[in-house]
Amino acid sequence: MSQDYANGVQIQEDDVTIITSPVALNFEDGFTVTEDPLGTALIQITTHHETHEEGGDDEITLTEDQVTDLVSDLAERIQGYGFFGTGEDGNITLTEDITLTKDMHYDTVTLNSNVTIYMAGFRFYAWETAGTGTITLSDKGGNGGNATATLGGVAATPRDAGYLPAPTAGKNGGAVNTDGIIGTDVENALGSSGIAGKNSASKTGGAAGTATALAATSGGMRNFANLSLFRAFSASGLVTPTGHGGNGSSAGGTTGGGGASGNNGGYALVFIRTILNHIIIDVSGGNGGNGYGNAAGGNGGNGGIIGFIYNRIGDDGSVTHTYTGGSGGAGSTIGATGNTGILIVLNI
Repeated sequence: MSQDYANGVQIQEDDVTIITSPVALNFEDGFTVTEDPLGTALIQITTHHETHEEGGDDEITLTEDQVTDLVSDLAERIQGYGFFGTGEDGNITLTEDITLTKDMHYDTVTLNSNVTIYMAGFRFYAWETAGTGTITLSDKGGNGGNATATLGGVAATPRDAGYLPAPTAGKNGGAVNTDGIIGTDVENALGSSGIAGKNSASKTGGAAGTATALAATSGGMRNFANLSLFRAFSASGLVTPTGHGGNGSSAGGTTGGGGASGNNGGYALVFIRTILNHIIIDVSGGNGGNGYGNAAGGNGGNGGIIGFIYNRIGDDGSVTHTYTGGSGGAGSTIGATGNTGILIVLNI
């Protein structure tokens, strides 16, 4: 049995060292990984004493450097499983856009053209991304609809919740001579309250949705344990954080409806060990819809939340984070730009 210690590879029999730092190892059954009494990974290579015919199919010869490389790679894998996924979904070469339907644990993701991965509320793990193309990991907010002479703009329907929550939806604009609609309130928020909708000459825009902050005693989200689960502690148990409160919609005027507010950007949790190409992570808020006649445009949605965990960015790799608020819609008064979202980056 060999054990990887600081003083080199040792061959032991009945816990007695019989060879230290061999030039070569011949073994049949491979290696096992167990936990030693100190709680660290113990990497073991089991050897046999049978004599095999030279050149036979059963003989495997490893030099000391090869053993060192094997042990190093295995130790790296063991360490990385807690951070960058299991690699159980294997290698993939992307040639077209895809939408996630579950958490994905890739080994190597390769692409030679630009591809968008729609996150759809799930987490993305990869040991390595490579190739000449750009991956866009997107959970952008939907745009608010434009108003007509009688009706306010219609807010976009947000995606369904996956492992991560659904984004906070915008609100329909006020119909002609009608107030706007109040934005959505959120709890356990990492962001701030939303933005009130614009008034018209005769009516009032919808109030901002409020944001009740995540408790300071929760441990926050800027640590791997909470961020990777996207859960935090509260007096009542685990809670799921949110971003900004929703934005109110604009009021209708006397000659037309108000623009709908854009949806808030969603949630992107991305875990990549080594990045060798260009990556864009986009949780920007949706744009506000246009008002009609003398009514105002809708507010843009607020940016969402990016959690990005990585180990190394190669010379040809780069990462762009987009978490801006959406643009306000046109009208007698232009809608407000949404609040900037939240970015959490951990280099492990």
